[in-house]
Amino acid sequence: MNRVLSRPLPSRLAAAGALLALAGCARDARPAPRPADPPPEGAASSAQVAGPGTPRRADFPVGFGDREVRAEALLTFAARGRGFSGRAAMRDDEALLFVYPTPDLRSYWMKGCAAALDILYLADDGEVLELKTMPPPAPGVAEDDLPRFRGTRPVRLVLEVRAGLAAAAGVRVGARVRLPPDVAALFKSAESS
Repeated sequence: MNRVLSRPLPSRLAAAGALLALAGCARDARPAPRPADPPPEGAASSAQVAGPGTPRRADFPVGFGDREVRAEALLTFAARGRGFSGRAAMRDDEALLFVYPTPDLRSYWMKGCAAALDILYLADDGEVLELKTMPPPAPGVAEDDLPRFRGTRPVRLVLEVRAGLAAAAGVRVGARVRLPPDVAALFKSAESS
């Protein structure tokens, strides 16, 4: 979904930003009001997320049922748009945490994704409100025909893990994913969608 950007930009930069936003495995239900800077190389600790001049990406442990996964927090529209796209597989010990500053209904798709994923829509305290498995798209399916996986409750946190990991770890609707205490700082660092 494209929308006119709120800040005037040279047409090449605007086109590049639109392509980058559409290239993701996951997609926000609403377009970004402005293009985002790409996340810096390397991961930051969650303690580095709050405050001016801080990274737009964080990496931290998340308690996931009977195990722990390393979650990469996606804080910008561009990072959330890329999501899992272009990766062949997700390891059992990794996750993507989509972080938004305000609650809203969130919608995702599997454009460019080669492996199935479990998607968990989380309350701010980590309670699993919804859990869905998203299969990779069939070859040749047009972008407009890709299924959308839309949550039914407004959330600020959405977690993606390898398909089947939720069941294997004993995570289901009503369970609680154990987030670090400073995860609230991520809401302040997240770009609006």
